[in-house]
Amino acid sequence: MKAVIAALLAGVLTASPVLGAPDNSARPIVAVYEGHYVCPQGLTRLRLNLARRQPGVPDVVSFEFGPTTGTPDIPTGEFRLSGTLDPDGGELVLDPLAWVDQPPGYEMVGLSGRSMDGGVTFTGEVVSPHPGCTSFSVKRTRYAM
Repeated sequence: MKAVIAALLAGVLTASPVLGAPDNSARPIVAVYEGHYVCPQGLTRLRLNLARRQPGVPDVVSFEFGPTTGTPDIPTGEFRLSGTLDPDGGELVLDPLAWVDQPPGYEMVGLSGRSMDGGVTFTGEVVSPHPGCTSFSVKRTRYAM
C-alpha cells in the first residue's frame, strides 16, 4: 500500500511543472503580450502569456523574460503570476506565484497597471521590494478569446 501511495504521489509531483501553481498545460494560451520592463539589470524583454480564463478562478499568467538588443547579457527565465489581466481592457494586477525557470540572482516581481485602449496595451509599475524596479509596458500580439 505504501508503495502504491508513493508511486501515485511521485506521478502527481512530476506531472505538474511548478509545485504550488496551477498547471496551464491543459489550458490554451488565449492572449500574449510582449514588451519590456525595467529593473536593476536594465531594460528587459517581457512576454506575458494568459491561459484560458475559468469562471471564479484567478488568471494564471506566464511571465517570460530575457535580453534585449541593448542588454544582451540578461539571461532568460520564467515564472507564474496570479491575479487579474483583463484582455478586454481595464486593470492588470498580478502577483508572483512560482518559478518555472529561475536564473541565478533573479527574484520574481509583480505587475500593476492599466489599459487605456481596450486591452491592446498595458503600462504600469513593476511591484518589487527591490529598489530599481520601475515600469513595464506590453502590447497584445495574440488574442483568441
